[in-house]
Amino acid sequence: QARVHAVDYRLAPEHRFPAAFEDCLAAYRWVTRDPGSEPQTVAVLGDSAGGNLAVAVAVAAREGNLPMPSCVAAISPFADLTFSGASLELRKHVDPYVTRELLESMATDYLGGADPADPRCSSVFADLHGLPPLLIQVGEDEILFDDAARIRDAATAAGVDTTFQPWTHGIHVWPVYV
Repeated sequence: QARVHAVDYRLAPEHRFPAAFEDCLAAYRWVTRDPGSEPQTVAVLGDSAGGNLAVAVAVAAREGNLPMPSCVAAISPFADLTFSGASLELRKHVDPYVTRELLESMATDYLGGADPADPRCSSVFADLHGLPPLLIQVGEDEILFDDAARIRDAATAAGVDTTFQPWTHGIHVWPVYV
């Protein structure tokens, strides 16, 4: 008996960063300002680039003094557009779906010259203090494993109640295949 709002945010390359982030934050503002809404019942969820956006929106809500969501969930977050995670190399032969080249191409289209370390597009660099409980799910075989692990580490260090669920033999956004 929950209402679900799926944000149809603008996509690259037609709409570059920060368009998707701005759309998601605008949608969050709309949901939490709806007179029938109870912000404490709002959860923010995303997978892949959406996992990054979910974390970034929660950070923006905190920074903007908006009502905080009850929780945040990130599935296989693509959250480091600087490509500094070791799993990009360590898991490149076990990930059957995502390649570094694919990710770099998408990041180039998305960023359009913007700083890839901006926490709105690379939430591994965000200050996560004060966030609500965070669920992170990631496949053990995906090259983006370190993006999820680094969000976990930053959230834990910031005192965020964090649940980290690595899935054996899981690939990028594996729940859509189950």
